[in-house]
Amino acid sequence: MPCRISFGWAREGNTVPYPSFEKRDGHSRRRHNRGFSDLRGRPEIAAAVAEVADSPEFAAWLVELAGRESPLFSLGCDLGTFRRSKRGVVNRYASGGYIQLVGTNYRSLSEDYYKRLAESLGAHVEQSADDEQWDAGFLLQIVQLNLDGFNDETISLSVHFNAWGADPTAAKTSCELLIRTLRLGIATDVAFGSGHPRAATGGAVPSPRSSNQPDYPMGCKRTHCAPSSGGPNGSLGST
Repeated sequence: MPCRISFGWAREGNTVPYPSFEKRDGHSRRRHNRGFSDLRGRPEIAAAVAEVADSPEFAAWLVELAGRESPLFSLGCDLGTFRRSKRGVVNRYASGGYIQLVGTNYRSLSEDYYKRLAESLGAHVEQSADDEQWDAGFLLQIVQLNLDGFNDETISLSVHFNAWGADPTAAKTSCELLIRTLRLGIATDVAFGSGHPRAATGGAVPSPRSSNQPDYPMGCKRTHCAPSSGGPNGSLGST
């Protein structure tokens, strides 16, 4: 099955809220980050997020995450398409990006909670890939969060993803399926078994990988949070 799943810690933390800014991504393209927008309880704003204007599935995911009953919400996202320079490969084009997720009950959720969430989603992606060529990386990321009177470090989950295709259209079509897979993994019991993240206060989400748990290579864990960083590092969708 041509699907690659990885787990780890992001190289840097970030701070939320963050202002708009520009920087070059890993492919030397200038990208504009519009800054943090709190979408909780504002599905109409979530539906109009510019970064996902070309992806109905990503827009639908943001709308669901903005719902008042959602157990998670988005701290940032991006989406794009690129072509790798290596010749002689069938699928040279990739469409993908990232989304940074945090639990609505972020004050009390543990590191283990986010690990189990990552492993559940990773398993769901693997099981759903079939013949698609997908990459999905699940990075735990420290965030300095200043919301709702809370101003402290907590943990978030940054999901980086790429779908490959022989041309831009094929890559985008595959990416829509991958985003839908991630979205449904959160929206249904497929990812959480008999538990639900809204009710968990510290690692209560069961993982389908009860044995052979993946390692989480240390990236930053308790290091500084970059004050102007709007998203994780090292993937297509980074900002």
